[in-house]
Amino acid sequence: MTASLCRTCARRLPTPSIVARRAPTILNRQSSSSSATHSSRWSDAEEFVAKQEALQRDTEQYRIEHVPPQDESFLEEPDEGGLKRNWHRFTASNKKIEGTWRQFSPDLDLLRDNWAALSHDEREAYWTPMLAETVRADPGSIAHVLDATMKRWPPQQEVAQALDVFSGYLSRYRKQLGGADATWKEMRDKGYKVLMTILGDLPPEFQALPQRVLGKLARNFTPEQALHSWEALKNAGVRTHPNTALHFASSLARRGGGETSAKAFYILKGLALKNVKFDQPRYASVITALLTNSMSKVQTPRDAPTPGDEFLPSKAVEFFVQRGYKPNVITLTAFFQNLMSRHEYDEVLEVAKAFSRIGVRFDRVALGVLRFAALKTKHRVENVQHILELARQHTKDDLYVTQQTLNALYFLGEAEARDGHVEHNAWSSVTFDLMLNVYGKTFAMQELRRFIPDDSLQQRLHDAAERQRQGIPQGHSAHALTGMVETLFGSKSRAEDQYSPLDVGSLSFMLRGYLKSLRKGSEIAPFYYHFKGSLHDPSSLAFKMIAEHGPLVHNAFLQVMLSHDVLLRPALQVLADMLKTPRALPNAHTYAILLDGLHRLGRVDIADKVKAVMTEAGVKPNAAVFNLLIKRYATSKEDSKAIAALRELGEAGLVPDAHTAKAVTRLGGDVHVNRAADLVEQIRQQNDVADAEVAQGRDEAEKLVETREIPKPTFV
Repeated sequence: MTASLCRTCARRLPTPSIVARRAPTILNRQSSSSSATHSSRWSDAEEFVAKQEALQRDTEQYRIEHVPPQDESFLEEPDEGGLKRNWHRFTASNKKIEGTWRQFSPDLDLLRDNWAALSHDEREAYWTPMLAETVRADPGSIAHVLDATMKRWPPQQEVAQALDVFSGYLSRYRKQLGGADATWKEMRDKGYKVLMTILGDLPPEFQALPQRVLGKLARNFTPEQALHSWEALKNAGVRTHPNTALHFASSLARRGGGETSAKAFYILKGLALKNVKFDQPRYASVITALLTNSMSKVQTPRDAPTPGDEFLPSKAVEFFVQRGYKPNVITLTAFFQNLMSRHEYDEVLEVAKAFSRIGVRFDRVALGVLRFAALKTKHRVENVQHILELARQHTKDDLYVTQQTLNALYFLGEAEARDGHVEHNAWSSVTFDLMLNVYGKTFAMQELRRFIPDDSLQQRLHDAAERQRQGIPQGHSAHALTGMVETLFGSKSRAEDQYSPLDVGSLSFMLRGYLKSLRKGSEIAPFYYHFKGSLHDPSSLAFKMIAEHGPLVHNAFLQVMLSHDVLLRPALQVLADMLKTPRALPNAHTYAILLDGLHRLGRVDIADKVKAVMTEAGVKPNAAVFNLLIKRYATSKEDSKAIAALRELGEAGLVPDAHTAKAVTRLGGDVHVNRAADLVEQIRQQNDVADAEVAQGRDEAEKLVETREIPKPTFV
């Protein structure tokens, strides 16, 4: 049985059951001189309980017959039109302030006009009960009422109290429906408008809002709203508590790049001047969000920072670390990956060096990311050497260092050939020989002889020894790595019983390196059939390599074969073999290699058939495939096919990138170029969902971050 409400003071009345339980205790406290007096008082208590029960029954009956039931569905299942429907229901059912409430409407302009028509005394009389009823009945409309009644200043204290209730309701509403709900967004935007009106138009005494109100509003605002409201607070001279400033910084850090990241960093620097230590979890979580999101979104012109206000993650990291911030490796890896998505490879290495100087140890995942970033930089050789030295220092694992070194050497040779620094196959005479040198420091050569013809391997070993005696040419990229290899692995080879067992990753790099080193087409096809024969034994290392790495080696065969006109038929045979091998089924990268090679050879007819095979196999093309098709169609003056491929890219939910824009410029004629450019812009607008943040569950995540301890880095 629920408790009743006192009609005069709105306090809860005790239920009859509570009174019945407490009556003996209350009566026992009173002194009684006789059992008759005690019995009389007990009878009085029973009579009081009976009267209370009768009164409650009468009250419930009266409520059923005369009082319309309160509709609280907006707290459970709100919808886009729920606020207006609730407003109409409360307008029609409220009897307490009927004379004032019916003057107002859910229409904002009409409500504002009606409010302006009231006299000063009428506003003083009507505003407080009207807002109180809004708080009771429909908290989501508080900002609506405030927005309509701001021009004729309402009582100061009630404005702050109303915003306090509204901000709390806004947070609860977001938990129920998430930040993508249209009704919640409308309420949030209305609250932002009210706050900006208070800070911009009302006298200073209205701007002294409680700090908890500002903090709760900041947590619900979009980054742009948080940015503008923070500027308005500063312009109005409103002082903010460090916790309030932290909420604004958190909202600004949710969206990467541009002015929002710079402003979030500015706020955090202001907290540092107040002697705030960033080793506390609540500060560390905001810094982590700032670093990991700072470059996660491609900047548009409106996001571009003004000169002098650029947010440099490496500088920010140094600033935070000096003031107690201790990131973990997982956070750093995510940060590195976000920077790499922006092609900020040099910035990745600068940040890594900053953390390395303070003794942070990187795990293998982070080292792999750093190695990839080093390969993308201008001074790739020096940077790769630095990362490999870090790998040796942090892991103390010779096998892992060997794998990373083979990986780096292979891709260094690819990069040098791709950039035109050396001839396409010239790197084989140097880089693969250096790979053999590194391989021989850890693995036995007889393992490699199972996959590479013995006479060819013997010739490679002889050439490597001769080249090592003569020295590597000064201008080659491998020259700088030779000394590093000797430093990491020593000049002497291991004894036969000290070799490590060959792993599939190292085997994959050695096979692909050997394949890329073959200059004659007559050597490539026999090597493929030799490799194909080694796949029949399920216990062989080659079979395990295909099981773990998929079509990686097959893709290398296709890439090399399609660079020779005479190997077109063997290349198609490789594709047929892949379609028959479940563990080596072609992927999107496979078809990209095929389409590129076939178009380069002028076999567009076969390329179209391969594209049909890809569609039939259910392989979804990625952006690289579409960019390649657009480029090849545009080069061959098939503009209609290029535009059709661009349209397919958008229909696949992919976003055009810099490679797409470059491919579009190859179209013939300004008409086709402009048409394609308009289509690119249309696709980008359709796929621009970065500002549509889904914030459901964010409160729970923030609570977990605030309560957990940030793992401390391991020092050398």
